[in-house]
Amino acid sequence: MTVQKLADTFQGTNSPVRLEKVRAAYKLTYGFNPYSNDLTDYSRPELVTFEEVKELYRMWVGQDENLLFMLERPGDPSWGRKWIAVKCSKRGNDVYRWRVQGRIDQLRSALQELPITVGTTTNCLFVTLTDNPAFSCQKDAWEGIGVRWNRFLSNIKKRYGALAFVRSWESTMNGRPHVHALLIFESALFKTFTREGKVRIEEKDGIARFWDSNVDVQGARSRENVLAYITKEIVKHVVTNDQDDPTLALLWLFRKRSFSIGGRILRAALTRLDRSMHNSNRKLLSLDSFGLPLELEGVKWTLIKPVRRAEELIRYRTPGQKEGLWSYELAEAPRS
Repeated sequence: MTVQKLADTFQGTNSPVRLEKVRAAYKLTYGFNPYSNDLTDYSRPELVTFEEVKELYRMWVGQDENLLFMLERPGDPSWGRKWIAVKCSKRGNDVYRWRVQGRIDQLRSALQELPITVGTTTNCLFVTLTDNPAFSCQKDAWEGIGVRWNRFLSNIKKRYGALAFVRSWESTMNGRPHVHALLIFESALFKTFTREGKVRIEEKDGIARFWDSNVDVQGARSRENVLAYITKEIVKHVVTNDQDDPTLALLWLFRKRSFSIGGRILRAALTRLDRSMHNSNRKLLSLDSFGLPLELEGVKWTLIKPVRRAEELIRYRTPGQKEGLWSYELAEAPRS
């Protein structure tokens, strides 16, 4: 299907690409039940290929959309109403990358606090879990990767005890999922040796036995090595913004989080960081995506649904504001 045909099929004149419609088409293409509830309102979608899914993702992320907020000060009618447009964070756009980078900076700071042992033994492992295409199709592989990871992690903890982890999904260029994970064990230590310039562990088979495909395990050389791994492997598809990398498109299609963290000691370190940020009087604004009013210094923020295309709101922008801002004030209430 050509790009123009994709645009004509998956978006209307005033409506951007929507994930639900792409998922419905993908499911029909790969043999899902066409009468599934997932296909509500899209009973006859076009079929899509893997390459077309990637193109649709690029179209979707390139379509700027805004949240619209109405601001009021209760009990003070002289304050009137104000209207604020805020650019949406969409997986892969500049707002999203800024948010993820902020979280990664926090994570790197938290990892500085954790006990990491390196040398002849290590408590810190870099694990890559690959997927065998002989076992499942692309659809089943992506939909089952979370269950397989949880089973792997559960077995590892049963054998080696408590641990902290940072985990990400990544796609190969042909669309198969695999897992990158940083594992930091609270008490278990693994004997190391060096082979071809890489730190390996003698207990590799004990780790690999809990995964059903190929497994690569490396030990950490240093704390700096651990911090570099976060950027190099865990979030590289966000940081590099490689348009040819299908990872973000498939995470979007299958509604997967880019990365996750777990473990008592890591969560405790992150909590301490959060508290220190609040104690330094940093003001944080949380925007409620369900339209519930929020109070901030006496001002009530109400989300006005639905999400708007940026070009629908930009013409209402108050004159004199800088171009390219992620949020801006409107001179008047936009028409529906």
